[in-house]
Amino acid sequence: MTWRTKSGFGLAEIGLSAVELMLQIYLLELYVVAGLNPLFAGLALALAVAWDAVSDPLMGVISDQTKAKTAAGKRLPYFFAGTVLMGIAFACLFNPPASTGQWSLFLYLLGMYLLLNTSLTLVGVPHLAMVNDLSGSKEERADLFSWRLMCGALGLLLGLSAPLAIASTLLQEELEVSQSLLMDNRRMAGLVIGATATMLSVITGFAVLKPLGTVRSAELEVETNRFSLQHLALAFKSRAFILVTTGFVFIALGRAFNSSLALLYYKVRLGFSEQQIGTLLLVLTLVIMASVPVWLKLSRLYEKRLLCLWGILLLTLVTAVAYPLFAPGQLWPVLAVAAMGGSLVACVALLESLFSDIVEEDENSHRVPLSGAYYGLWKMATKISRALGLVATGLLLSWIGFVEGSIEQPVAVQRGIAWAFGPGVALSFGLGAWFIYRSNPHARESTNTLKT
Repeated sequence: MTWRTKSGFGLAEIGLSAVELMLQIYLLELYVVAGLNPLFAGLALALAVAWDAVSDPLMGVISDQTKAKTAAGKRLPYFFAGTVLMGIAFACLFNPPASTGQWSLFLYLLGMYLLLNTSLTLVGVPHLAMVNDLSGSKEERADLFSWRLMCGALGLLLGLSAPLAIASTLLQEELEVSQSLLMDNRRMAGLVIGATATMLSVITGFAVLKPLGTVRSAELEVETNRFSLQHLALAFKSRAFILVTTGFVFIALGRAFNSSLALLYYKVRLGFSEQQIGTLLLVLTLVIMASVPVWLKLSRLYEKRLLCLWGILLLTLVTAVAYPLFAPGQLWPVLAVAAMGGSLVACVALLESLFSDIVEEDENSHRVPLSGAYYGLWKMATKISRALGLVATGLLLSWIGFVEGSIEQPVAVQRGIAWAFGPGVALSFGLGAWFIYRSNPHARESTNTLKT
């Protein structure tokens, strides 16, 4: 593959990451401000996320079992359809109807979020499955996941900066922040990010169209005209798949827990301003992008599994020790630790690449197409982990006595947030590292030898 194919493959992740960030940070706030009861808003989001998780493995199996002569025919029809639908659904979702009743708002939120999640499944699962279609080389798959991670970091910057830039423009026309100003901001951000996500995904589709068109799929076709879910069962018979996916679930859970507590930790515990937090996030993103090529270079020299293990273990140690010790108002020490953490977080690209190697091995072993099914389950596990991270955050804040609607919190609450943000997140990372270690086919033999 040329660098143009690799970078073109990653471009879609810019839009996908920006869309996900907007959904996580702004969607609930938007509909509550629009007048929807928070209970109804939470119910609509929960129903849509549940469908999203179930639809991922189904989409993977469907794309695997689509009859086509090449990989382009198996993946790209769904990818392009989802790309167009994604931009429209996202713009509509962030443009709720004005002056309407509770049930109308609830049904609008539920319907548009279901439509958007369906489009994200149509885009996301085939996009990941393309990795194994495009290359049978472990090194080239690592390259693809590295581009994906770097573009994902750019997407986070886009998702954070677009609403802020639009708000700055709107504030020049109005003297103070109002409900109508907030609604206009979210509508414009929805249009900009939705259009950008669609455009970048279309570019990705055309960038991989020719390479995928040269990949014959006949030799791995299933000799059946009937849709079957049997391939999903093969994943649960694969020891490597179960252990690596479980390790990734714990790491994703820790990252979701970390993300949901970050603003509270920086604002409540450390007293940082919005500008300081923005600086911190910018440094973190730039370090992640700069570190990905370093991990990629190391993967040419050392085993990916070992690199992932050491990277996550070091991240666990830094997270557990540093964050409970920071004193309020000290930005530079936090920036240094965030930069160190960002350099270690970049090893996640190797973990995803390691998973792609497992997909390749199982496909060759069973002689059936499995990449769509495996990546669909991988996406489902990621989304479940994020949901569990949000639930864990809510339970924690309730347990430590967090006072809603107040920046000033008791010292005990601040201490609880710091320990959860540090050792709490680190515990999840450590469990993930353990399962990755156990996924080594020689780990069990080494353990048994030591016992003997």
